[in-house]
Amino acid sequence: MPWHIEQDDDGAYCVVRDGDQHNEGCHETRAEAMDHMAALYAAEASEEAELLSDPAGTPFNIFVMVEGVETADGRMFEIGQVSARPLPLPLMLQDTNPEWGGHAGARFVGAITELDHDPRDPTRWVGRGRLAATAVGREAEAQIRAGLRGVSVDASADDVVYDVREVDTSGFPIDVLVRYSQATIMGATVTPFPAFEQCVIWFDDEPEPERVSTTHGTEIPRVDEPQVVDDGLPMLIAAGGGPLRPPAAWFEDPQLDGPTPLTVMPDGRIYGHIADWRTCHTGYPGACITAPHSPSGYAYFHTGEIVTAEGSRIAVGQITLATGHAADDLDYRATLAHYDDTGTAAADVRVGEDAHGIWCAGAVRPGLSDEQIRALCAAAPSGDWRQVNGYLELVAILQVNVPGFPIPRPHARLVASAAGWVQRSLVAAPAPRRARFGPIDPVVLRRLERVERQLAVLRPQVLAGLAARVHGRDR
Repeated sequence: MPWHIEQDDDGAYCVVRDGDQHNEGCHETRAEAMDHMAALYAAEASEEAELLSDPAGTPFNIFVMVEGVETADGRMFEIGQVSARPLPLPLMLQDTNPEWGGHAGARFVGAITELDHDPRDPTRWVGRGRLAATAVGREAEAQIRAGLRGVSVDASADDVVYDVREVDTSGFPIDVLVRYSQATIMGATVTPFPAFEQCVIWFDDEPEPERVSTTHGTEIPRVDEPQVVDDGLPMLIAAGGGPLRPPAAWFEDPQLDGPTPLTVMPDGRIYGHIADWRTCHTGYPGACITAPHSPSGYAYFHTGEIVTAEGSRIAVGQITLATGHAADDLDYRATLAHYDDTGTAAADVRVGEDAHGIWCAGAVRPGLSDEQIRALCAAAPSGDWRQVNGYLELVAILQVNVPGFPIPRPHARLVASAAGWVQRSLVAAPAPRRARFGPIDPVVLRRLERVERQLAVLRPQVLAGLAARVHGRDR
């Protein structure tokens, strides 16, 4: 079960379980939280090793994955480009539909002890194993026999190619096949909604499902020239930006299922994360500085207003192009003036927070040139936080080449599942800075403020006690 570290409102570092977000405990320092998380992983590894070595569980047969077959969501493994880690491999089970997608919340239920190409068809990967001889393993057997049969491969891929097969009339891709090669099977998960609908698990006292033997992979040729398709969209992003009055729904929480890079849609809608809570700022080597939360709900960013297609008014901020970050020593108002004077507002967005990071959602501005739209899509968002009322508040978002909190576009890790500091400033892009005294950690500041409040309550009692001692009334 994966875990991560989050910082709560009191500045404590908490170890939180992925999936159900269960809090395992909080600590005063990140180092203590890291030690706690390491102990959890060590305990899990020990338990998993013990279960892997236990041969007493119920044996099973498993069809893990197939090469040369396209999934419903447009992905495939190249034929002859898949291998497996040394056996045994973990078998997980996921019996709930995860809020964040993927295999979140899956439990270890057994081990795959044999895995190789099917001698009847080398594009198929089949194997055998045993469920764990535990209550969890017995529960997994009952769920599998009841119909939870789908299998989803957990794999890593060192090479990913996006094969564009169709584009719209503006050249925007609308049909893309993601081709994985140099892939390695790391395990499998029993799940209700596998990407490969043919992949399944069954027991020795059951017949092999017909779909196993009837599934065959084939070479899917790459497309040299994508087909141009007129999809009938009334407005295309390459034809001058977004609509003058975008739909109000574009500015709502996009409900992203994981850290998502900034995405620009053909109709001018824009959404994604500007920072991931788990990513350390790349411009501060030797320290892990994460994106701050907004006490005001991003009120100091939402200083503008747009009128939607429905006629409602929404407070928004801007994503800016064609300028550099404001200097570190500028205050909030001077920072806003910098972006007003030197940058081009490329999009109007709302900003908020979810379990993954800071999201933004809105619309590209109308009237942008093709060059500006290309620059918007090619760059990455970088936030600018300034001290306001004792806290760091987001005041601007700038498109840059090297962001401080990068959101990588997925390529190295895939899960084949269809469920598709008081600090003067924090600029989310590393840049050369003049040597000066370092900022005060906001956690330290909050603790000092708490101590100060406690002293304010105790001060009258302390003074009264001292006076009593001076005048001898305590005897």
